[in-house]
Amino acid sequence: MHFNLHQYGSLERLWRTINDQLDELIELQPIIESEGEDMRFVIEGEWSRYTSSQQRVVHRVVTDRQDIVEWVRKTHAIRYTDGTSLVLSVRPCTFREKVVEIHGYDLLIDKCRLAGCDSVQALIDRKEVQK
Repeated sequence: MHFNLHQYGSLERLWRTINDQLDELIELQPIIESEGEDMRFVIEGEWSRYTSSQQRVVHRVVTDRQDIVEWVRKTHAIRYTDGTSLVLSVRPCTFREKVVEIHGYDLLIDKCRLAGCDSVQALIDRKEVQK
């Protein structure tokens, strides 16, 4: 790519244009890379706690399993019995992205996914029925 500073009027406008084009390329990269191979996704869980200032990411994993990705997209959150939630989100990994995983709630997420529920109370109720 060739950029002419005079065409953009200022260095700042030129820099914004370059960044916008790079962002577009980065967004397309996972699609280009995924042709012929499985795409990777980042699943994050943020605990809602009681006030917004207490919210923080407590779970982050990388997966290429489409069934898990679809469940997270459909579920959005796992509710706790105290009214708080583990808010789930999913996004594609960018090309060569190194993700620092946080395995905070693997077991809870797996149990809810396998049971087909989105709350801790539903898991408790299921166990009561199975006794």
